Amino acid sequence: IQFDEAISLIEHSLSELQETPRACALDIRRMQQFRLELVRTRNALLPVHSLPQELLLAIWERFVYESNLKCQDGVWTLAQVSKTWADVIRTSSGMWCDIGGDFSQRRIEQALRKSSERLLCLSLVNPNDDLSEKFNMLLPQAHRWLELQLAASLPEIVMTMRVMDFPALELLEMWPNWEYSLTAEPPNFLAFPKLRTLILHGIPLNWSEPLLPAGLQSLSIVNFSDGVTGPTFSQLLSLLSSVPLLEEFHLERLGLQSRALPLIGSEKPINMPNLCNIRVSHMMR
Repeated sequence: IQFDEAISLIEHSLSELQETPRACALDIRRMQQFRLELVRTRNALLPVHSLPQELLLAIWERFVYESNLKCQDGVWTLAQVSKTWADVIRTSSGMWCDIGGDFSQRRIEQALRKSSERLLCLSLVNPNDDLSEKFNMLLPQAHRWLELQLAASLPEIVMTMRVMDFPALELLEMWPNWEYSLTAEPPNFLAFPKLRTLILHGIPLNWSEPLLPAGLQSLSIVNFSDGVTGPTFSQLLSLLSSVPLLEEFHLERLGLQSRALPLIGSEKPINMPNLCNIRVSHMMR
C-alpha cells in the first residue's frame, strides 16, 4: 500500500510539473525515472515472485500464446512488469515462439533468433498489414512451424502453401483475407504429415478428392453457404471415412449440393471408432 501511495503521489506531482509552462525537461525525466523505479520495486515484491521459475515460465508461455491469438504482444507486456521479469524473459527461448501478424520486421527477427530451434506458433491474421512480406520472412523456418493461423488470399501465399512441405505442423486454421476479392485455394494437406487439427473458414476443399492426412483428429469446416462449394452427402461420408482417427467434427453454414440427399439406406455405413464430438449447425440446401 505504501508503494501505491508513493506512486500515486509521484504521478500527481508529475502531472502538475508537466502542466507548468517553464518546467525543466530534465526534472520531468528524473521524476518519470523515479516513478518507474518505484513501480519495478513494488512489482518485485509481489507474491508471484515466490513461484518456482519453471512454473512461472509455463504460465508466461501460455499468456504469450493467448495474447498472440488476440494480436497482442504478450512478451512486451510481461517485460514491462519488472526488470527481474524482463531479464528472465530475455534468456528464455520458450517465450519467443509465438509470432503475430502485427509484429514488426525487427520483432520477428528477434523472435526467430531468441527462440533458437524451438517450434513456432504463427498467427498471421492481421487484415491491416502486409502478411505476404512477413509470411516470406518466416518461410525459411517452415520446418519449425507447429501452428499456423493464416488469413490468405494473395496468390503468392496460396501457391507457396500448395508446393511447400511443413513437416512439424499440427494445427492449421485458414480464412480468406476479406481485403481481397480473390478466393483462397486450399493447400496440399498431405504436405502436413503431423497435422492433427484443421479449421477452414470459407476455404473450399476439393470434395471429390480431399486428400487429408490420415492422422487428423479434429476437423472444422465453416462459412460455406452457396450450395455450390459444399459437398454432396456421399462426398461428405467419403471425407469422414478417409480420416479414421477423427475425434471432433464441426460443420457450420455448410451448403450441401442439390444432389446431396441420397435415398434412405443407399449409403454404406462408415466406422468412426474415435469420433466423440460432432457439431452441426445452420446446414443449407
